[in-house]
Amino acid sequence: MNGNSNTGSAPGLGKPGKPCPDFPLFPHASGRWAKKIRGRFHYFGAWSDEPDRGARAALGKYQKQAEDLHAGRTPRESWPGLGMYPLKCRNTR
Repeated sequence: MNGNSNTGSAPGLGKPGKPCPDFPLFPHASGRWAKKIRGRFHYFGAWSDEPDRGARAALGKYQKQAEDLHAGRTPRESWPGLGMYPLKCRNTR
């Protein structure tokens, strides 16, 4: 062993470090920003070649979905177009 710690950026993989110590997401090996919530991994955006490595966009997505995910619900923004149509179809039979 060479005594190097395994924290921060992994030089060989190009894995980014956290932008700040209290950043809630971590760089997952799949190339996406992630967080483990209620025993499952959730992904919030890919690393990018931008200076912040996509961290700002991933943080914004996490902040929009965090309340639902921590409560065990599917995030609201992933329910596309749920409106009156499904109810209307059921009542026409």
